[in-house]
Formats: sequence, structure tokens, C-alpha cells
Amino acid sequence: MLPAVIAAEYCGLTGAGLLRCEAACASGSAAVFTAYSAVASGNTDLALVIGLEKMREIDTPTTMELIGRAGYYLWEFHNFGMTFPAYYALYATSHMA
Repeated sequence: MLPAVIAAEYCGLTGAGLLRCEAACASGSAAVFTAYSAVASGNTDLALVIGLEKMREIDTPTTMELIGRAGYYLWEFHNFGMTFPAYYALYATSHMA
């Protein structure tokens, strides 16, 4: 449940400040932006970003419902049955058109 603590201990960074970034499908870019901002602001000289994801071992409909609830449930999932990747694909297709 606390991967940042485990990763820091494994890397010998027990005195380092830790952050956990969760932003659904944008967690990786949110983590990189957070690290960049910390360095650019002068709050730190060095930042390390580590990403990982472990999808739960549950059936697909339950997984889709859980992921659907990470956003605007009534609009994205309840009305259309989509999760973030499908929703983003529609936006990309619309943008390219």
C-alpha cells in the first residue's frame, strides 16, 4: 500500500522526502511534473521518479467500474461505459479530425 516507502528504503533513501502521485491515466506525467517543479523552484537539487502499477486480480466488469469511478462517473462510465483510455481515444480522434 505504500510503494514510495518501500522503494526509498530499497534505494537507501530513508532520509528523503516522499510523494505519491495519483492522477488516473496521467499519474506518470503528474509525477514527472511534480519532480520537475520541485527542482525548478529550487526546493531540491535532485528528484527521482519511479512508476508502477498493479491492476487488481478481479473480473473485467468490476475493474472497469472501479477505474470508471476514478473520473466523472456519471458522465464517463455510467452513461457511456468507458474508462479513461477509451475516453482519451475519443478525444484524440476528435482532435485529429
